[in-house]
Amino acid sequence: MDFIRVTRVLSGLFIAMGLLAIAMPPTVADVLGFDIQQASGLGLGEIGAVYGGNFIGLGLVSLYATRENLDEGPLLIAAVGVVWLCIAGGRMAVMLTRAQAAWTWFGVLSFAVEAAIGAVFLLGARSGSRRP
Repeated sequence: MDFIRVTRVLSGLFIAMGLLAIAMPPTVADVLGFDIQQASGLGLGEIGAVYGGNFIGLGLVSLYATRENLDEGPLLIAAVGVVWLCIAGGRMAVMLTRAQAAWTWFGVLSFAVEAAIGAVFLLGARSGSRRP
């Protein structure tokens, strides 16, 4: 499997999801099940910052890291993988400490996807470090 190509595709998806979160924060909040008071712009700003800015940033760093002949590329790809594993770990910590509220199908699916993305990026970093 060409993990570098997979990281590029995932990077593009991160950027697209980030742009969606910035362009349509109420819709993203609804999809995620967040209850945001419309009178307060703070919640919508948080959706744009956390889901928009972070996803765009992770996507851009990942795309930059997959450039040919970039010596630091594998390290940057690994760093993005670690961030995703930390996101999954944070979700699992909440699921273990707030079992009743956090153990939903969406939470378990999100954990699995985040952990898988982290693993793909770490594998991508490893395969990228062996490029000629």
